[in-house]
Order: sequence, then C-alpha cells, then structure tokens
Amino acid sequence: MIALTAALAAAVVFAQAPVPAIGPGSTVAAVALRADGAIIVAGTTQGSQGGQSSQGGLDAFIAWLTPEGLLERVLQFGTSGDERVGSLILDEQGNIYVTGDTNMQLSFAVGTGAQFVVKFTPEGQLLWAKNFGGNESYSPPVIALDGAGDVIVAGSQPSGRTKSYGRLGQQPFYEAYLAVLTLDGELIDDHVFTVDETQAPTEALPLSDGSLVILGLQSLELLAAMARSHTVSLPA
Repeated sequence: MIALTAALAAAVVFAQAPVPAIGPGSTVAAVALRADGAIIVAGTTQGSQGGQSSQGGLDAFIAWLTPEGLLERVLQFGTSGDERVGSLILDEQGNIYVTGDTNMQLSFAVGTGAQFVVKFTPEGQLLWAKNFGGNESYSPPVIALDGAGDVIVAGSQPSGRTKSYGRLGQQPFYEAYLAVLTLDGELIDDHVFTVDETQAPTEALPLSDGSLVILGLQSLELLAAMARSHTVSLPA
C-alpha cells in the first residue's frame, strides 16, 4: 500500500508540477507499479516530452520514473490530431499495454478505428499496435489481462443508430464492445453489447472463475455488465 501510494503521488507530481524537458499541459491518465518498484505512467500532453517532437495536437506519452518518483525517460507517440490515453497495464514480463483514442488513426497500428491498443517492451520498444472501433470514439477503451493470459479490451463505438434526447432531438449513440486478444495481438473473440443507450466502459475486471465484470457509464447511469470471456455468443 505504501509503494502504491508513492506511485500515485509521483504520478500527480509528474502531471502537475514543472519538470525539466516536460511539455506544457501534461496530464497523467494511468499509472502502474513494476515489481522492482519503478513507476510507469501514461497520459496526454500538448507539448513535447523528453526532447521528442510533438506529433501535433494532443499526443500520448509513457514515462518511466524511479521508485522515488524521479523522471528517467519519456516516450511520446500520436498523430497530427488529438490522442487521449485510457488505461495502462503491465504483464508478468513487464511489457506495457496502453489504450487510448484519437480523432485520426495511428499510422503504425493494424486495422481501422478511432480507438487503439499499443504494446511495448519494458524498455519502450514497440511490439504491436491495433486500431479498434468505428471512426469516432466516445471515450478511450480500457484493458485487462485475464487468467488465461489473454488481453481484454472494452470500449465504445458508434452504433449507427440515433435516439431522441428531448430538446436535443435525435442524436447518435455509442455501443460497448469487448475484444479478446492474444499477447501477440491476435483477435480471439469479440462481442457488442447492443442496447438503445450510449455505453462507455470504464473498467474491466477479470474474476477467478473466468467471468469478466465490465463497469462503465450508460447514458449517465452506472453500467454493470457480466460476460463470459471466450464463451460470449457473437452477433448473428
């Protein structure tokens, strides 16, 4: 608990305080603690991080900090548009997984869509990147590792339908999706939660019995959905 508290404190300091070589407007969205006590944070910046060139607009970044919270190095990536980071996890080997969304599309990622998952080595070397969802994003996707060692991604994508929202009239809404990937980024399974409300997952929690709890928002109300990983019935 003490180590985790220190990690969170370091992330807040990194996001809010002036730090040499850190660009303006930097915000930490996620933090993870390595087995050796080092801290990995990911977020969004309006400027250049660690002497790297800004890609334009808002960029995503990953930063490595010592257990004491001192900045070691930064990796920055993105497009000429805007990126937002959603979540960050580490696997047992220390590899880094970052999710986010963009109003463009990551050129180095496979597939199409406004949401992405990127995997790096512990040192920050790119292993693979995937694009998900439709051409718009409601909020960045979330990520988790299940007991089988697979990658769970939960996000939102345009439903292609509209709904009446009172004085706002007919408005498009987003539906939640669930994707299961191997550690190498290959798609195993996917599923869409189809209801006539916008759904935006905010957390994916694998359980010991193989179930998966997805928490999120459903048209400003709390969403709690249960799904069986690897046994979800796909839409016809």
